[in-house]
Amino acid sequence: MQQPHVTVHCSDKNVEIEMEKLIQFKYFKKALNIGITSVLFEKKKIVENGINYIFYSYKIPELTVDCTESILLILLNTKLYTVHEFNDSVLELMIYIDMYQIPMYITYGGYGFVTEEHFWFVEYIKEQYPYLNPYSILQNSGFSYSYCFRNYNFTLISEGKPVLLKDMLECLEWYINEYDYSVNDKSLAKRVVKSIKYFNEHNPTKTKKYVTTETMSSFIREYNNSHKDFIQIWSRVDIDDYNNDVSEIYNEFIILDKLKLIDINQFEEKDKYLFKS
Repeated sequence: MQQPHVTVHCSDKNVEIEMEKLIQFKYFKKALNIGITSVLFEKKKIVENGINYIFYSYKIPELTVDCTESILLILLNTKLYTVHEFNDSVLELMIYIDMYQIPMYITYGGYGFVTEEHFWFVEYIKEQYPYLNPYSILQNSGFSYSYCFRNYNFTLISEGKPVLLKDMLECLEWYINEYDYSVNDKSLAKRVVKSIKYFNEHNPTKTKKYVTTETMSSFIREYNNSHKDFIQIWSRVDIDDYNNDVSEIYNEFIILDKLKLIDINQFEEKDKYLFKS
């Protein structure tokens, strides 16, 4: 029996897609409002010359999408999509992956990924969609280097550059409470803490919600715990770098205490989190 098709009205043309392919995706399945077994089939019995004929027919359902046919076919048929440059076509694809909740991944196929060189793309997303968080788009589109952009954004903010402050503030709670800091993060924890005073200038109410004595004392404790296993293989330079980061974090805690965000008197002494070289 021929598989039922759906007439999909794309932004540039109409195309017929197998229903079975579309209903693999929750968004399209809900839009079509059908189950895995189509209820659109209709059974008809016709009697001709004393012979019973059974006919099965179905009504071709319709679906309207905002993307082009080429984008739709990529969404339906691709699990991993490789880009070699960032442009409007890549952004369009990311938007529709996010909009239609497609479980696919985008990776970068160039020689190495230099975050600083490509960071303009994050700001470009914000320019094109000012009411959306560009990091939500990057994350939800499955872009494999989205974390690099976020981490670099903390570098900019920690230096006093108010780049995407509102959008990064939405990420702050996760970086304080859930992010698993590793030895490969290269002072990321320090940059996150140094950014807090700038978040507080931008939105003190929301910052106070995330930055408390409890969350920050847990933050430094977990940061220390995540690095303990490496003390035996670290060089003296590695240990010094770590200790310098902890010292700078505690200097920032003093600032946060003055801003009435935390009570530093309830923290463990800094020396508890320093490693002996």
